Amino acid sequence: MSTWGQLRLLLQQDAGELSPDLLDGYLNTRYGDVLDRWPWKGLEVETSIQTTAAYNTGTVSVTQGSNAIVGTGTIFTSAMNGMSFRVTTDNAVYTFTFVTATTATLDRNYEDDTNATATFWIYEDEYVLPAPAKTLLTVVCPVTGEPLADWTTQKIIDSMWPRESPGIPIAFAMAADTNENTPPVYHTLKLSPPPMSSRGYPLRYQKATAGFDGQTTGAAPLPWISDNVLLCGCRADIKHKLKDYTGAEAMEAKFEKAIAVMLNVDAARRGNSEPVMAKQWSAYRTKRVLR
Repeated sequence: MSTWGQLRLLLQQDAGELSPDLLDGYLNTRYGDVLDRWPWKGLEVETSIQTTAAYNTGTVSVTQGSNAIVGTGTIFTSAMNGMSFRVTTDNAVYTFTFVTATTATLDRNYEDDTNATATFWIYEDEYVLPAPAKTLLTVVCPVTGEPLADWTTQKIIDSMWPRESPGIPIAFAMAADTNENTPPVYHTLKLSPPPMSSRGYPLRYQKATAGFDGQTTGAAPLPWISDNVLLCGCRADIKHKLKDYTGAEAMEAKFEKAIAVMLNVDAARRGNSEPVMAKQWSAYRTKRVLR
């Protein structure tokens, strides 16, 4: 496996007067193409997320137009800070802040009717994923042992929750907490409905990896990505830039062939006879071919 600097040097032999910055861009783009083409085993990580038990002991007094709540028979704790709060007869969700075992505040004034003996839920339905997490592959329910349905955040919002109480999650969504252009990017796992109890949820994700920034020439691509696939892809880009369209087409074909070799190796690592592309990567490939 060559370093980024060595790969750039090899490309300069074909590039004529093209600038090193342009070659760096080709390298980084093709590297991203390869990484996004398939859920590679080399990027897969298995871990688990520990959920927080929901709380609904006692009742609370809530007053329309006030953010203060007073509990009866409650034992609020500082561990509940930042969790979600909802009166069971109201769909509005607030952020909870602990004051004492029987008093707390909400992030905004209570909007519904005043209620001196309201039942409630304090719960957590969003959990921060490790910074390298780029795409969630599976989340398994520890109660049923079955994978949760992969929904969008909007589908969760439009679905049963928050009109139903915490229970056993049936679906998850992944959302970014920080800007994708300012790594490290932190994503959250949202569970629906919110978990009732504290359990470990096994999950698998594809990790993000840094590309070539044009400066760290001594670093190298991931070791299981061949020099050949990157060089063929970049040479296709170079020939296209130089208006050698026939040569560019030939190199693009070699790039695709090199990708196919990598796919077969990856399938063998998984014990599959033939790689079957997941929906999100199939969509990516269609978009790239048609660009």
